[in-house]
Amino acid sequence: MKCRFRDIKIGFVIVLSIFFAVSVKKLSDHIFSIDGFSCKIDNTISQAQACKIISFLHRQKDLKRWSLQNISEKIKTEFPFIQSVVSSRKASGILDLRLGAVVPIFFVNKMFVLVREGGLFENSFFSKQAIANLACVQVNLQDFTLADSCKKMLKKLPTSCFEQYDLVWESGTKSWLKDKKNNLFAIVFNDTCVVNEKILSACRRLKNNLQERGVFTVKKPKRWVADVRFKDQIIVFSDRGGGDG
Repeated sequence: MKCRFRDIKIGFVIVLSIFFAVSVKKLSDHIFSIDGFSCKIDNTISQAQACKIISFLHRQKDLKRWSLQNISEKIKTEFPFIQSVVSSRKASGILDLRLGAVVPIFFVNKMFVLVREGGLFENSFFSKQAIANLACVQVNLQDFTLADSCKKMLKKLPTSCFEQYDLVWESGTKSWLKDKKNNLFAIVFNDTCVVNEKILSACRRLKNNLQERGVFTVKKPKRWVADVRFKDQIIVFSDRGGGDG
């Protein structure tokens, strides 16, 4: 009889424990359930992409069951141009989202945008205001990817060089800075010997010297190139200006 009573007592405790656990979960779901969401999206992102993000969130039927970390991961996976997701659940049951974008740094081939984080995205992902003042570079893309050495080089270039020159990246061993005001003068360098302010200043003096000699105004002028790929020296030579070389 005592054994039966003990078994009944144990069974009652188990049932009570299960009931308590289920009740706590329901209470938790009620307090933290996501009945809706508010979302602030970085104005770097285009309006079209912002609408896609909102539409994506609306389609997620299990959104209220996701953890905050899971929500962040899913948004970044679906939209790789989203760099940060700050999320919180309000007591009202509303999910509050703050989405930060990657940072555009260069306009590439008038079709793509290189971002500070290293990715290459279609320019339609960004608002016109966000990329309006970016320097535009011409790059030889391989399978729509940009070489890592080129990305590093672009980040090292002084911004002042884009005021005077257009950049054309041909390969890791050859990049061109073409004078915007004088198409008969250019600078050639590579990804490991990146142009700096000191080199730009030296090349300006060389160009001025060439102008004083009148080489740009002769009947059949050649293009003059300042090659800075050598240690502690700049070699100036002329060519017929065919192609990039």
